[in-house]
Amino acid sequence: MKRGLQIVVGLLSLIPLLVSVVGVSIGLSRWLPVEAIDPQFDSQYRYIMGYYLSLSLIAWWVIPNIEKHRTIFRIIGGSIFIGGLGR
Repeated sequence: MKRGLQIVVGLLSLIPLLVSVVGVSIGLSRWLPVEAIDPQFDSQYRYIMGYYLSLSLIAWWVIPNIEKHRTIFRIIGGSIFIGGLGR
């Protein structure tokens, strides 16, 4: 059970990790033409991508001892859930 949870968390955390690395490095130019990008909006987008990157890295830190870091794992899951409610 523990090994399966570790594998699932590891695989699922790759999604925000990859998306956030691209988002931080490229910004909104991935989605919009450069002339249509507001610098403040691009800055906010990169900030949020940095937040996702940090959640992914924390998830990877938790994976080896997931049973000991139960509270941190719940905080990560709760953060993602609450973020999803805002959508």
